[in-house]
Amino acid sequence: MAAISNRDRVGQMFEVLSPALDSFITRTMAAELPSGVSWSTLVKRRDETKGIGGKDYDTADVQVQLRMLTENITGQIKTGWQPFRGQLSRVHESYASELRDARDRWAHLKSFTDDDAYPDAGHRGAAADRDRGGRRRGPGGQGTDGPEAGGSR
Repeated sequence: MAAISNRDRVGQMFEVLSPALDSFITRTMAAELPSGVSWSTLVKRRDETKGIGGKDYDTADVQVQLRMLTENITGQIKTGWQPFRGQLSRVHESYASELRDARDRWAHLKSFTDDDAYPDAGHRGAAADRDRGGRRRGPGGQGTDGPEAGGSR
């Protein structure tokens, strides 16, 4: 069995991510769109205003999804329309931008390092080393700082 490349890992991540993003965008946009109108038509409409046409705008396409989240397309169609503002924090918006950059690199056949393929592994490890109260955990899951330091739980 051949080892999987980091580029393939990134591609698999986008395959897993796509249905969840589509569901999120569809749910967030549902109240604002007429029945039977897909959110992807807004991306198409925006491109048409820029003279871009003849493209496919599939709601399952990660590029279209990430454009919807990162380009303020709704606000350009209707001033003040920002349906994702109440749903996404600034951190989420930054992740969407990072994912868009990674998707572009992936689509243009660029290679990915281990750090590219696992960008937040260090953050996950740090989070795993903390209990729900935010205290570092030591061996056996005992707190190592804070008022309960020294394992006196």
